[in-house]
Amino acid sequence: MINYFKKLFSGYATARRQVSGVICRYQYAGKPVFFDPMLMLREFLHRSSTESVQKEPVTGFEEEINQFFVTPIQDVEPSVICTCEYQGRELKVFRFSLKEGTFPLSIYRFYWGGELLGQFRRKYDYGSQVSDLYEELYSKYPIQQQEKWTKLLVSTQAGGLIFLEKFGHSQLWYFPDAERFQEWRSLIKSGV
Repeated sequence: MINYFKKLFSGYATARRQVSGVICRYQYAGKPVFFDPMLMLREFLHRSSTESVQKEPVTGFEEEINQFFVTPIQDVEPSVICTCEYQGRELKVFRFSLKEGTFPLSIYRFYWGGELLGQFRRKYDYGSQVSDLYEELYSKYPIQQQEKWTKLLVSTQAGGLIFLEKFGHSQLWYFPDAERFQEWRSLIKSGV
C-alpha cells in the first residue's frame, strides 16, 4: 500500500535488493532493471587494465564525448535510480533508457557523495558506433592507429578518462575527474 502511494506521487515504484554485499534501493518506472553498480565499476577496472588496451593522451575531446551523454537525456527522466551507501558516502546511479535512431541506448550516470563520478553508455548497435569514434579520434588527434582496433583508454588534458570498447555493442565510459576516479578505484580494489 505504501509503495502504491509512493508511485502515485513520484511516478516510481521502489524495491530493495542486496547486490555485491550492499543493500541498494531501486526506484523504477515501468519494467524494473536491477543492475549492480559496484559490479559495473569493477568490470570497468578489469576491462580497462588488460594488455589489449591501447592507452593514449589526448588534448581536448571532452566536448565531443560529453555530447554522447548530455544531449540524449536532456528531456528524459531516468527509468531506474539506484541508491546505496559505500564507504560512508552515497552512491547514486541514474539509468536512462531511450533510442538513438533505430538502436536502443542505455546511459548510466554515477554520483558518489553527491558529485559526478562517471558515466557509462551502451548503444545496442553491434559496435558500429565505436568503430566510427575510433576513426574520428584517429583523424583528429595524434593517436597511433592500430591495424586492428582494440579497446582504447584516453587520458585527456583536462584530467579525465575516456574508455571506448566494442564488447558486443558500443560501450563508452567517461570519468571527468581522474583523481576522483582513482580515489574510488583504490576503495574498490581494496574490497572495502
